Amino acid sequence: MQNMEQKKNLRLFRIIPALLCTFLFVSALFSPMPVNAKENVVVVLDPGHGGESEGAAYHGILEKDIDLSVALMTGYYLSQFEGVTVYLTRTGDYEVPLEDRPEFARAVNADFFYSIHFNASDSHAFYGSEVWVSAFGECYTAGYQFAKILLSDMSSELGTYNRGCKTRLNSKGTDYYGVIRLCTSYGIPSCIIEHCHIDNQYDFNNYISPELLQQMAYLDAVSIAKYFGLSSPALGLDFTDYTRVPCETPACHKPDTTPPDYAVVAPVSADASARTATVVINSLDSDSSIKYFSYSLDQGITWSELIKYSGGPTIVTLPLHSRDDTITIAAYNQYDKCTISNTIDPIP
Repeated sequence: MQNMEQKKNLRLFRIIPALLCTFLFVSALFSPMPVNAKENVVVVLDPGHGGESEGAAYHGILEKDIDLSVALMTGYYLSQFEGVTVYLTRTGDYEVPLEDRPEFARAVNADFFYSIHFNASDSHAFYGSEVWVSAFGECYTAGYQFAKILLSDMSSELGTYNRGCKTRLNSKGTDYYGVIRLCTSYGIPSCIIEHCHIDNQYDFNNYISPELLQQMAYLDAVSIAKYFGLSSPALGLDFTDYTRVPCETPACHKPDTTPPDYAVVAPVSADASARTATVVINSLDSDSSIKYFSYSLDQGITWSELIKYSGGPTIVTLPLHSRDDTITIAAYNQYDKCTISNTIDPIP
């Protein structure tokens, strides 16, 4: 049964979108309207899913609800910056066809299209924030530069794990995600923001609450303002001199489709009485970065939860169950591809 705090949060998740719709003077009964009327930078916020498309679901939380809540709050904060017009592709719980979302961005001459989402995985093992962008040309450059801002801010301000900026191609060699593919065809920079994984207990426990979703929305708005060099006397923020990270403009920035080059584990010491073993692990991926490792004490039959990995040789102390335990390491790269290491006997 859900405890009282969970029930309170569920009610808030459902109430927040309605309150913000009223506050922002937008209505689900009409076409999406701008949050403010200043015409300079044009931003489209796209709350993912809606209607029968619920998105990820976990502990009674539907992704479509928090997508909308965060997008509305982002619109509210962003509207307090000067020189920006903000539109939303939906302002209530209804379904918007995929192709209509980028088409709307084209109709309002958007300078950037931000699709607001929360993540889930088949294994429920992964956690952290990531941003998907177009693989092509100027749209890749713009997406990458924004992603670097947001992911850095999310990590430093909220502590979410940075899973990186990613691209994905379909079998035809074009952008895999429809909203990104269509926006790119219209010459509109775009990205899909996956704020965290609602199906992983680590992210769910630490980041899924009305207060923290509000902070995510604020960081979304601030990151957009940094990217465009906006200022807000109302919020006391001025990013007019903000400099984006340098980024080359590739013809196509292909995703990493291969596992890490190698993963190795070597013994350092062991304490049989304390049932611990200290080992050094190392893994490398020449095409992307290594994000996690897990370990097995039974030659790969069962595995630990994923552990953050900063790269390079790393000394860790692992708990043992018995003197007969072995240690094997699995290393996961930025695209969740895995390489299994050698197996060692920590206690000879």
